[in-house]
Amino acid sequence: MMSYVIAGVTSGLFMASAFITVGSVLLFLLAKKPNPAVGAVLVKVSYMRLVMGGVLLSYPVWVIFGAAMGLLYRASEGEDSVSAFGSPNVVFTATVVAAATILSVPPAIILRRVILGVAALAVTFMGVFGWLMPLLAG
Repeated sequence: MMSYVIAGVTSGLFMASAFITVGSVLLFLLAKKPNPAVGAVLVKVSYMRLVMGGVLLSYPVWVIFGAAMGLLYRASEGEDSVSAFGSPNVVFTATVVAAATILSVPPAIILRRVILGVAALAVTFMGVFGWLMPLLAG
């Protein structure tokens, strides 16, 4: 069981690094020409504080999320798990891909100016938790 948690934590650390990198660039692009909602936030909180807050919160949140995903992966494994498309458990991978797609649509609509960054984060999430984590756990 510990290998699943370690694989999830490792995946969470990787995702936190990607989130901080892409998120900082997205935040910079949004702060450069802010829409009214972003402008209202930037009046109260500086760009640097937003980035540092994201850095401070990102690692613990993604590590906890990764550990939970590792445990979910362990629970989804069974005698009838099928491997395909480079994943040891195609049902888990398909669930992760579907959930990431569904959950990335609202931010993509709201943040249309930085839709490529939102898509990059969604694809990274799919790759990290859909393929990398199951391979690390195996």
